[in-house]
Amino acid sequence: SIQAAKQGLLPFYAQGGVSNAVCLAMQRMFATSCTGSRKAIMNDAKPEAPVLVNCKAGTVKLSREPGADLGPKDTVWVEMCANVDITVSAAGFHLLVGLTGVTLDQPLPAGICLDGRELFDEADGRTSVVAVYSILDTFKRTKTADEVVFCGQSFQSWLASRGLRAEDVWEVQEAREGTELWTARLFPARGSLAIPLQGYWHAPDFSSAKDFQAAPRYSLADLSRLDSALHRDRLRSDLRSEVEA
Repeated sequence: SIQAAKQGLLPFYAQGGVSNAVCLAMQRMFATSCTGSRKAIMNDAKPEAPVLVNCKAGTVKLSREPGADLGPKDTVWVEMCANVDITVSAAGFHLLVGLTGVTLDQPLPAGICLDGRELFDEADGRTSVVAVYSILDTFKRTKTADEVVFCGQSFQSWLASRGLRAEDVWEVQEAREGTELWTARLFPARGSLAIPLQGYWHAPDFSSAKDFQAAPRYSLADLSRLDSALHRDRLRSDLRSEVEA
């Protein structure tokens, strides 16, 4: 159906309902709305503590970066994760979803989200990808290339600081326009080791333009097309069973 197709373009954690805070982020990032039963979880949660939903028990270590009293803290929503050790910003908003075996040495900057996907492609088989983006990013087509934002900064600046060009992430026609982040091939398969996750928000940690260019990479459009709803549902069910056991 049209509704099902529309939902297929969204990250899986935006489907089926999330909290008011998460919904606001989804509205900003993906121009959609969502409501649902998870609001009760958020109402009971302490704002300074990450909210863990359907995560593997005892394997997810999440903490806030130490800091002065910064006033109200935004939500940290963590869903369907296992074997994760991450420190997030002192007060910023974060979505961490579908991550397995991810450890970061430095705190995650405010607004950065990590979106783990299992892709199933007839040609390449099963592939793991972690998409990195910010709640400030421009996922809808912009009027000019100067308006495109990725990982919270100008996309043109992001590319230049890593020795990349628009032609490295878009097909020729799209590269000329440079206005639709949704189709930019930015996310390598995890097995390729083309770029450490922190290289997305900290340019000095970016491995090399050559490695990035050579790696098999996916766009957000690809992730939505190749992501397996059956795998997500099975994983969610398995994790929920562990939590309830």
